[in-house]
Amino acid sequence: IRTYLNDIPLTTADGVSTPEEIDLPGLDKIEVIKGPSSALYGSGLGGSLNMYTREISKSGGSVVAQYGSFNTFKGSASGSVKTGKLRLWGSLSHLNSEGYRENNNYKRTSLLSTAGWVHEKWSLNSTFLLIDVDGGIPSSIGRSLFETNPAAAAPNWNAVGGFKKYRKGVASISLKNRISDNISNEFAIFGRWNDSYEKRPFNNLDDESLSAGIKEKITWLSEKSEITAGAELTGEGYSWKLDNNNIRINENKESRYHLNIHAMALIKPVSRLNISLAGALNRINYRLTDLFPADGIQSGRRNFPVIISPRLGINYSPTDKMAFYASAGHGFSLPSPEETLLPEGAVNPEIKPEQGFQYEIGSRFNLVNRILEIDAALYLIELKNLLVTKRITEDIFTG
Repeated sequence: IRTYLNDIPLTTADGVSTPEEIDLPGLDKIEVIKGPSSALYGSGLGGSLNMYTREISKSGGSVVAQYGSFNTFKGSASGSVKTGKLRLWGSLSHLNSEGYRENNNYKRTSLLSTAGWVHEKWSLNSTFLLIDVDGGIPSSIGRSLFETNPAAAAPNWNAVGGFKKYRKGVASISLKNRISDNISNEFAIFGRWNDSYEKRPFNNLDDESLSAGIKEKITWLSEKSEITAGAELTGEGYSWKLDNNNIRINENKESRYHLNIHAMALIKPVSRLNISLAGALNRINYRLTDLFPADGIQSGRRNFPVIISPRLGINYSPTDKMAFYASAGHGFSLPSPEETLLPEGAVNPEIKPEQGFQYEIGSRFNLVNRILEIDAALYLIELKNLLVTKRITEDIFTG
């Protein structure tokens, strides 16, 4: 699943998304795009979540406090300023919970803010997100322990006090302008930073990433059609090292580059028929530098083949009370570094991107003066190179 905040990608170059870190009170709307069907949002295999912060209509502020089970406390404070063409908004929140299970304490502090300068024909906007998380890892347990004590943590994780803590930041600035009555353009620059440490029974992972990217999108609009074309280029540096009992067992650095070129056309040949045609071209390559030669040199390039993701959608509404639709689309998901590592820490070059096609047909009916609504759908997803987890021992697993 790919996630976007104000059209800026939060998903890392290796496909990892954590949309649950964004507090709902700071969002105005969320768009859910199902399955591998979107070409405009990175051709994600599981779809995408597009989150948008609140539109600033006036100056003001609010404070919210919540308390729940397992000593869960959540507090947030937000405020906005609107004066002339300037728009400012910010929200600071903190969440603390003991969790239901053992070794399940969780703390998260986040700061989300936006700023905008709105002109008649253009606007300059920025988004800033900073997150600090520290949480225990209870991990998974077997069936017998689950049936007798579902609140228990996995004994091996509980014994070492396994946890994961990290800090991450996202920043972006975008320029939107209306070139003419029919043409609009959007250009954005964004950056992401993440510093993480995970303590585990079998080894400890210390990793850090820094990425930057640019995004361009131009839209042409007419009475019966809308055409959008754009590109997104992201470069990311990722480094990680593994240790066991303070003894280094692996260290690597990886550079990743992802180019996405996409286009989409929405056509309305008649008033009750909508047709969408889209396609995306994705080019991804990794460059691995092995910084721990004791286990053999693993350095090298990893160039994935060019991935083309087409999409077709049709929506027909013969009356105001019924609609029929059909769609087909392609998506993919890159393996994360942890999924490509063998148990001893070496890179498995046989791991490939997951790819899939989704086919869907459906209908919607509004009956009895819109008192009754019926929505029926049938879909099929065909997957290739699905990544699964293989457990080697009680502690060690690989993709």
